Amino acid sequence: KESQILITDWSGIAFDFAFAFHRPVIFADINKKIRNDKFDLLDMPVAEEDIRNEIGIIWNIKEDIGSAIEDLMNKKINYSKLLSKYAFSFNEKSQLNLLKELGLDT
Repeated sequence: KESQILITDWSGIAFDFAFAFHRPVIFADINKKIRNDKFDLLDMPVAEEDIRNEIGIIWNIKEDIGSAIEDLMNKKINYSKLLSKYAFSFNEKSQLNLLKELGLDT
């Protein structure tokens, strides 16, 4: 609650932190933890890759963390816009639209 920023790797906690507290994230630029070694067969973008630069910055761990923090604090992030882009609002209308898009409406 009191932290102004989060420093993490590829952890999903970054999304919880950014969207719940409207605070930025520094992502340490390290190798991904891949649990499904056939993920590239899906030919789909990986959400974590797309969103990292939107909710924070990627930090080269060979560089000074102070510069990364300064860059991050100067970055303007519109959390409301990002929430509407990446998160569902599960009211009755949005649930029906989702079911329709999935072809599950009856």
